[in-house]
Amino acid sequence: MSFTDRTSEFLDIAASIKHRKNLKDIKAPPKHARSQFNAGAAEIARQIHVTTEKLNKLTKLARRMSLFDDQGADIEDLTISITGDISLMNERIAQLQQIQQSQRQKKQMEQHAVCVMEALKGRLHDATSEFKGALKTRSENLKGQEERRNAFSTTTRNPSLQHSASVHIPMD
Repeated sequence: MSFTDRTSEFLDIAASIKHRKNLKDIKAPPKHARSQFNAGAAEIARQIHVTTEKLNKLTKLARRMSLFDDQGADIEDLTISITGDISLMNERIAQLQQIQQSQRQKKQMEQHAVCVMEALKGRLHDATSEFKGALKTRSENLKGQEERRNAFSTTTRNPSLQHSASVHIPMD
């Protein structure tokens, strides 16, 4: 059996890998810059999730059609909260986009950041659309409740019943 000494090949490969690693360290953007973008994107994604949960609760409340168990105060509180959340997330997405645009990045990292921004905007748009749908459902239900109230209140106001109630019967 014959052995070939390949130590020199190994050392050459190790040196080239070390050289490539040093080049990557020089070209890479600062770690805090990347982490700032990633942390901001993660926070916005978390806020979208929380807002979506609030939207689900609002939708359930808005679909209720009971005349006697109206959750108007809860619906109003959720509506105000969700409106504020959506406004805040729009501002944070704009800030995150400014951070992303101010950084000098490699093409692949820039494409990734653009994809992340588009995904966040899409999720926020979906949440906003769901919010509008829930508000529309609520207004339709309120209109239906008002129509039912009017229908019931007009049937009890029969003029013949009101006239008979006002008849005075003299006593001997």
